[in-house]
Amino acid sequence: MNEGTVVATYIATLQCADAPASSAREFGDLRRGGNILENDQFTTGHEPVLHAVAIRVASRDREVRTRLQSDLVQFSPALHLRNEEVRRRSLVMVSQYEHCLAELLYRRDQGDLPLDIVAVVSNHANCADLARRYDVPFHEVAIDAASRAASEEALLSLVRQYDVDFVILARYMQILSPELCRELMGKVVNIHHSFLPGFAGARPYHQAYERGVKLIGATAHFVTPSSTKVRSLNRTSFA
Repeated sequence: MNEGTVVATYIATLQCADAPASSAREFGDLRRGGNILENDQFTTGHEPVLHAVAIRVASRDREVRTRLQSDLVQFSPALHLRNEEVRRRSLVMVSQYEHCLAELLYRRDQGDLPLDIVAVVSNHANCADLARRYDVPFHEVAIDAASRAASEEALLSLVRQYDVDFVILARYMQILSPELCRELMGKVVNIHHSFLPGFAGARPYHQAYERGVKLIGATAHFVTPSSTKVRSLNRTSFA
């Protein structure tokens, strides 16, 4: 690209059947007209491959999408594209503990997270005051075995109402149904402590403390209809 050319960075995520040398053949036209800043590929070897690609190119949104679709037509992918300058609208789901939500809200205000938190949804009222202090709408949606279908429909209604790009599970202590996961495929990110699978259950911190663990980290993954099949990512910007 020429010096002074106005460029934009796009995040492209696509899922398609894996094939020999598929990565080498993808994004050919864009590679000639711009730069691929990052290219992550995730596959189990038995399911469709997931690519997350950061592209810097001197083109408008519609042109980038057209060129990508042309490059990738042979793979028939499920393709999602976004301009990284556009802030994503996220809805955070939380249960009784507020520390994960507090961290997200704080980092949003500090400019560390390039996203807008447009609503908080919880199956308890514990975090209502925290959400109000940050001027974020709070919705309590109670859930149990008998009300699960109605509760998840209420959640989907809020996702549509707030025009949500993706949902963040921040210590939300409920398992989403396979039907809801399919409805929100590729739009739900779960963040949790790194103790799993060594310390499972509702009190992993206590178990780790009793065992003398000195360090803790965090991980994130896309939620899929099967809780045992996840796509691990380190950047929520791919969501």
